Amino acid sequence: MADTTLFVIPHAGGSAMGYMNFKRLLDDSVSLVPLELAGRGKRIKEPCFDDIEKCAEDLFEKHKDEFKKGNYAFFGHSLGSLIAFALSRILKVNGYPDPIQIFFSGRQAPCVNMSEIVGCYAGLNDEEFINKFTSFSALPEALMNNKELITFILPILRSDICMAENYHPVYKDGVLSCDITILSGINDLLVSGQNIDLWRKCTTGKLEAFTFNGSHFYFNDAEQRKLLCDIINKKLAINSEVLKNV
Repeated sequence: MADTTLFVIPHAGGSAMGYMNFKRLLDDSVSLVPLELAGRGKRIKEPCFDDIEKCAEDLFEKHKDEFKKGNYAFFGHSLGSLIAFALSRILKVNGYPDPIQIFFSGRQAPCVNMSEIVGCYAGLNDEEFINKFTSFSALPEALMNNKELITFILPILRSDICMAENYHPVYKDGVLSCDITILSGINDLLVSGQNIDLWRKCTTGKLEAFTFNGSHFYFNDAEQRKLLCDIINKKLAINSEVLKNV
C-alpha cells in the first residue's frame, strides 16, 4: 500500500503522463499521480494557461482534497519546476500541509530570468521558435523529429513559454520550509553555471543537488532514469519516516 503520493508536473509542451515510465522504478510505498495541465492529455479541450500563478491556482483547486491528506511530494521538470514552486507557495498560504520533498529538475532557481540566458521566445516566428528549442535540446528528440506533432503542440509550447518568461516571483529567503532536491543533466545548457545558493533562498529545509549524464532530458536514458528514481525513493522514504515520528 502506498504511503507517499508523488505528484508529477510536466515540462513545456509535455503531458504529466510522460512520467509514467517512472512508475515501475518507484517503491511500492510511492504512488505516482500526474498533475495534468489544461490544454493537453485528458484536458486537451481546455484553453492553455499563459500565467503560472493561474495555472498553479487551477491545480490547487482541482487537487486540494488530495493535498489536504499530507505526506506528498512534487517532481517538476523545467517549466514543471516553476509550477511546483508556485503551487507549493499557494498551499502554504492556504494552510495546507507542506510537501515532504520537492524535486526541481532541469531548471535554475525561480528568481533567475531565463530570458537573459536563452533569449526571448515571444516574438519569434514558428521556424525560429522551434530552432531555438532545438539548439538547447529543450524538446525530446522523438518530438523534434516529428514535424506534424510539433505543429500540433506549437500553440501549447507558446503558452508554456509565455508562462515561464513572465514568471518573476518575489520572495524572501525561506519562502518554503520543506526539503528540496535539485536535479539536472551535466550537459544541460539551460542550467549551465547554475547558482545553487539561489535555490537555498527558496527554503529553510535541507537542500541537495545531483547531476546526471546527459542534457536537458537526461531521464529519457534508462540508466539515468533508474538513478533518478533511486534518489527519489531514498528521499521519500527518509522524509516519510520523519513525518510518521512527528
